Amino acid sequence: MTYVINGKILHRDRLDRAQAIGAGEVNWMTAGAGIAHSERMLSKMAELS
Repeated sequence: MTYVINGKILHRDRLDRAQAIGAGEVNWMTAGAGIAHSERMLSKMAELS
C-alpha cells in the first residue's frame, strides 16, 4: 500500500502499467509471482531528465 501525503509519485510495473498517485490518494497493489514495480517522486524524475 502506498499513501501519498504531499506531492505526487509515479507507480510503474514491468507490465508497462503506470499510474500517477497524488496527495491524499492510496494505491493498493496485490501481485502474484514475478511482478517488479517502482514508485518514484515525479519531481525527482523531472530533475533527472
